[in-house]
Amino acid sequence: LGAEEIGLVGGFEYVDQLSDSEIDRSVANFNLDMVGTAWEPASQLHVSTVDGEANAVWDYTDSAAERLELDDDKLTLHQLGRSDHVPFYEVGIDAALFIWMEPGTAPGQAGIEPWYHSPGDTIDRVSPEKIQMVGDLIDSAVSDLVTEQEPLLTDEAA
Repeated sequence: LGAEEIGLVGGFEYVDQLSDSEIDRSVANFNLDMVGTAWEPASQLHVSTVDGEANAVWDYTDSAAERLELDDDKLTLHQLGRSDHVPFYEVGIDAALFIWMEPGTAPGQAGIEPWYHSPGDTIDRVSPEKIQMVGDLIDSAVSDLVTEQEPLLTDEAA
C-alpha cells in the first residue's frame, strides 16, 4: 500500500506545511487519480467531493464539459472522502477527486480497473485518449477559474 491508502499521508503533509496566507490564497484542488486508465468499462469520469456537494471545482469542470461538448453522462458528481483531496477540503479549500469509473457504480465500490494497485498496472494499460480528454477538461476549467480569480489575486497583492 502507498501513503495515500494508509492515511492520505502526502496530502496531509502538504497541507500541514502551508501557511495561513497560502491557504487563504488557495482557490481549488483538482485531484486527478487514474485518469489514464485504458479499462474500457471505466467510461464515466466521477468528480467526487468530500461532502457530495457541488463546489468551485465541480462548477468550473461542469462548465468546461459543456463548452467542450462532452456527453451529459460522461461526468458525474459523487461523494467520496478518502483520497488526497480531503486535506484541502478540511482547511476550507474547494477540492474534488477525478477518477474514471464504470457507470452506475458508487465511489469506493467495484467499477475501477482490475489491475488497480497491482504489478499489472503497466504503461500499456494507459489510454492516451482519456488522458487527452481529462487534460483538455481540466485545462479549460482551471483557465476559467484563474481568469475569474485574477482580479481578486491582483487586488490582494496591491
